[in-house]
Amino acid sequence: MKKELSGLYSAGERNFSGIDLRGVDLSDTKLRGIDLSGTNLEEANLDGADLSDANLSGANLKGASLEGTDLSRAKLDGANLSWVYGDKTNFDEASLVDADLSFAVLCQCRFNGANLNGANLSNANLLYSSFKDANLTGANLMGAVETQGCSDAILQFTVMPDGSMRSDRE
Repeated sequence: MKKELSGLYSAGERNFSGIDLRGVDLSDTKLRGIDLSGTNLEEANLDGADLSDANLSGANLKGASLEGTDLSRAKLDGANLSWVYGDKTNFDEASLVDADLSFAVLCQCRFNGANLNGANLSNANLLYSSFKDANLTGANLMGAVETQGCSDAILQFTVMPDGSMRSDRE
């Protein structure tokens, strides 16, 4: 499937929305700007893939491997990223509005300038991740591990790991 998808992408095709790619291995592929909205990528291997500027809105990535994946400027609104493993993943300037990242392992990731408005990060491991200028308005961080990187983020009605509500403007 990797070879077939890469071939179609190389030929100029960008719309792969709504297809079932469960368990596919797309590691180390360059798929900038691809449309994978509504796609089932559950348990897919996307390690080292370049998905910058991609549309993954509403996609199911539950349990996928995203180690070293470039998702900068990607659109992941409403996507299911629960239980993903994504060390050193780049989410800079990505849109993750209402995305589910619960129970995800996202250590040493970059979310700088990302929009995580309403995102569910409950019980996520965010060790050494950076959220500089990220929008965490209405996000749920209940039970999340190591959220020190959120100190430079925009927090408005954000549920913190201890269950308290935090807003910068109070």
